[in-house]
Amino acid sequence: MSTTSKTTSNSEEYKLVRKVDGSLVDGRKVFFQAFHLQYKKYDPIKDLGLQPLESPSPGDIEKDNYLILDKFLELSFDEETTRFQEVLENGAKRGDIYEYFFQVEANNNEVVGYASMQHDEVKKKCYIHQLGVKPNHWGRGIGRQLVFALENSNICTDLSSVCVLTRRINQEGIDFYKRIEFEEVDLDATGDSFLDFTKYIQLEWKG
Repeated sequence: MSTTSKTTSNSEEYKLVRKVDGSLVDGRKVFFQAFHLQYKKYDPIKDLGLQPLESPSPGDIEKDNYLILDKFLELSFDEETTRFQEVLENGAKRGDIYEYFFQVEANNNEVVGYASMQHDEVKKKCYIHQLGVKPNHWGRGIGRQLVFALENSNICTDLSSVCVLTRRINQEGIDFYKRIEFEEVDLDATGDSFLDFTKYIQLEWKG
């Protein structure tokens, strides 16, 4: 397990930790807290394009919306868990591609940030799968620390680019990435049965 540290203006020290053992339980909690708060203001069906419940609750739209988003997040993080288990069993390398998982810990070892990504060692490109920061730690540089985790942990100090997909409706997320010099580019992904890529944009940072 490799770590790097960053101290913020409020004297809170945050450690960037590469996950190479254990589980993603703490990262999952951060992921769910971040995205439930981020998307709480949206209609999960109309705005996010998610599937309605098979058995909705009579007269409790707020509960249904929570459960719809929660189910989507469960499916999303199941993919994270599967990839992490494969890394534990078979190693991070798949041809020219490496899978990496990171978390950020506060002074008391509380996990406050999580990210997973792929690194193409030939193209020197990083593709962010998931990234979330615990809401009460937003605005403290943790997101940036995770976005550039490969450089911050000295895994790859000469990245050519970092790419991420985010929902078009997620203006806060788009603004965050643009603040750290990401730009909108043409979408590489074409679509699948799980995601409607018409609702996403691709952002890229170039080194």
